[in-house]
Amino acid sequence: MISGTVAWTIVTISARLFYRRLGICLAANLLWIITSLPIITMPAAAGGLFYLMSRVIADEHDLDPDEATIRDFWVGFRSYWGKFSLLGFLDLAAFLLLSFTAYFYWQSTVELLNWLVGPLAILLLTFLGMQLYLFPLRLAYPTESVRSIFRRAFLLVLARPIDSMLLVTWLLILMVVCFALGGPVLLLLFSAMALVQTFALRVIRIEHGEISGDKAKEV
Repeated sequence: MISGTVAWTIVTISARLFYRRLGICLAANLLWIITSLPIITMPAAAGGLFYLMSRVIADEHDLDPDEATIRDFWVGFRSYWGKFSLLGFLDLAAFLLLSFTAYFYWQSTVELLNWLVGPLAILLLTFLGMQLYLFPLRLAYPTESVRSIFRRAFLLVLARPIDSMLLVTWLLILMVVCFALGGPVLLLLFSAMALVQTFALRVIRIEHGEISGDKAKEV
């Protein structure tokens, strides 16, 4: 099972990889921002971004003979726009439903409903952890249903609560720092987050024997 120490190692390895491939990560981030401007295309743009990050990782750690290039962003965008869009919109709908329900119960004058805020807060926290895995899982299991992807993400959070919360916390800190600094720093944020998420799922899949890889060298 992945420990908190290994979760930190995932972040550090991802950071080194990001630094080595800074050029393509910067280009990917720019493309994600541009293709996300219509808002409705944001999940489809995530398909391109996560696919490119998976190719960068494969290029570095699997010694893939086909070097990752920025063209892979468009391959991912075209190939996964439908699947990522459906997942993204359902994910947003679930978040809004949980948030509205928690707020409604919190504001309710019925004491019994107020007691439900606690369990809903835990559910929202679990849902936040699921965000770490949803898009990488969609990429890793393209033929599975959306329900199966949500289920896999939920089970991963339950199986690795400490690691999931640590990784989410570090990504949130990164996001806050980047938005606080603003400017050019934001041109690195989203590809960096996608790289960490994709690498985290890679480690889990290696651990489960789903894919090959020298885990000792990677984590």
